[in-house]
Amino acid sequence: MTERSARKCLCHSREDVSRFVILGNHRDAWTFGAVDPNSGTATLLEIAQRLEKLQKIGWKPRRTIVLCNWDAEEYGLVDPSSLLIGSAEWVEENRKMLAARVVAYLNVDCAVQGGLQLVG
Repeated sequence: MTERSARKCLCHSREDVSRFVILGNHRDAWTFGAVDPNSGTATLLEIAQRLEKLQKIGWKPRRTIVLCNWDAEEYGLVDPSSLLIGSAEWVEENRKMLAARVVAYLNVDCAVQGGLQLVG
């Protein structure tokens, strides 16, 4: 991965370190962000804590798990000279590696969403 990689957390695999699953979420929001992206941020942090607990007792996944918390979701929202990088830019910079090694990408930026109706 490039020097300008997004902040990431790795959970190394026991079988095939060269192939991995990515769970991703962005932190930028156009509005208040309760659902998109903050529910995803909370979910990603919970997953990271659970993976850490599992690793402490010796568990390892079949594939390496990479947790990505993007500075920005949309192309061009970030100054290219800064260290911040959005998901679009990261994919462009790592296209060959991603095509060869990624098994799946799970987007968790809208992990929960309301729809509660009170009937009475």
